[in-house]
Amino acid sequence: MGDVRRPRGLVGISAAAVVLFVAAALLGSSVLGPSGTAVPSGARIDLSPRVAPRSAGGDAARIADIPAGSRAVALVDLAAHAIPGGPARPLLDGATPIEHDQDLVVLGEPVAIDSVPWLRVFVLPRINGGPADSFTWIPATSSGRDTIRRREPLGCPPTRDNLSTIAALDPFTRARCLGAAAFTVEGRTWSAALPVSYDIEPSWLGAWGRGTGSFSLKGQAGASVEVRVPPGLEPPPLDITVRAEVHLADPAAATCTRSTADQDVPVEAGADSRLWCTVQLVADRWEPVLGPEGQPFDPKAPQLHRSEPFSVCAGINMGSLTFRTDPNRLDPVWLEAIDGGQPILAWFGPEFHVAFTPDLVVVDDAGRVVARDGLTVDPDIDLAGHTLCPTGGGLHIN
Repeated sequence: MGDVRRPRGLVGISAAAVVLFVAAALLGSSVLGPSGTAVPSGARIDLSPRVAPRSAGGDAARIADIPAGSRAVALVDLAAHAIPGGPARPLLDGATPIEHDQDLVVLGEPVAIDSVPWLRVFVLPRINGGPADSFTWIPATSSGRDTIRRREPLGCPPTRDNLSTIAALDPFTRARCLGAAAFTVEGRTWSAALPVSYDIEPSWLGAWGRGTGSFSLKGQAGASVEVRVPPGLEPPPLDITVRAEVHLADPAAATCTRSTADQDVPVEAGADSRLWCTVQLVADRWEPVLGPEGQPFDPKAPQLHRSEPFSVCAGINMGSLTFRTDPNRLDPVWLEAIDGGQPILAWFGPEFHVAFTPDLVVVDDAGRVVARDGLTVDPDIDLAGHTLCPTGGGLHIN
């Protein structure tokens, strides 16, 4: 979509629609909610921990097999090699797979081939894509110049409950420092953001992106880690704060494989696949702590996903969507595509709030109902005088 448009209106929502404030006395066993509106009786939110149906923690024996890693950055464009001195495997139709300024992890000690030291490296994934997430070999020097610059090494953090310190470590150092025992961290949930270039078996160990179960856990300082969700464990909703118990060296890593049918990444050895799976964080359990607005969960005061107004809309075309509301859910207001699929976040500007009439509705500061359960909207059409911006993170309504 291009620049935002001022909407013209949507059938089913009148510009004159107002909230119907109903006294609790007229509704029998109701209670009063925000703005004195009636809340259906019996409303409750399940705040119990969600627990995986398997033993917590990982396999300590696998930690001992993780090589020492050190962070580095590529100083030049480099081609990947399957073995030291072996044939180049360029990615993306001849483009070099390791680009200048790409973050790497150097694993183990150099190996000399014809007097040239070769380094085994893992190419770290990054959110903006590009060749990554693979093991390969690179020459330590080229034309008499160093090909990488090593970063200052980070020591093991004093505790395991600080997302900022554990997120700063490369995956291999993190696993060596933290071990296989389960530990607890707290953060805000979001879609798993770092791409995985290979098909993985079991698939849950490598899933990423929206609707996969895997999620990012972000700390207050913005640092984040990716967490995999094993079968039988419900993934948490996005954009809430959870307390999660996680571990490394999951037993499933002992037999996992990573493979690819294309030439975008080097063919991976079985030992490297098992190493990659070993350093993945896996959830044992999680429990909800705070809602989207950073407040304790309360069905009498449901929270909205908040966003600042957009000046430009440059998102994706979502097609028709249906609003769903349920004050008993951790995420009380969400969207669903007409053809089903995963729930989609509905982001609201600061002028919106929640009320009950007695059903849960979203109301703007002019008193107009803009969202109620079952309402269908098209992001390319208008919504009661408000702008709609579909993005990869949800539908923003301002």
